[in-house]
Amino acid sequence: MSVTATRKNLVKKSLAGLAAIGVVAYGSTIAYLTHFDHQGAPRLPTSSATWHDPKALAAFNAFRETRCDYCHTKTADLPSTSSCPSPIRS
Repeated sequence: MSVTATRKNLVKKSLAGLAAIGVVAYGSTIAYLTHFDHQGAPRLPTSSATWHDPKALAAFNAFRETRCDYCHTKTADLPSTSSCPSPIRS
């Protein structure tokens, strides 16, 4: 085997290894966030009137599933980019 072929083989194995590590890291991150994200989701108290209103309950379930509460609550810790000026004027 020539030196060039050996180097090409090493590069291929290195790239395959990096790709495998990336896939494992991505999958692990998704699994972790999915598990712990749903554990910390807001819950309705059993005495809430929302349980009796189908529209309000559907809205709450959508809010809980998409986790809008990360940014759309009064006590949310917003990222530093939230104070940057926006090029879009409303």
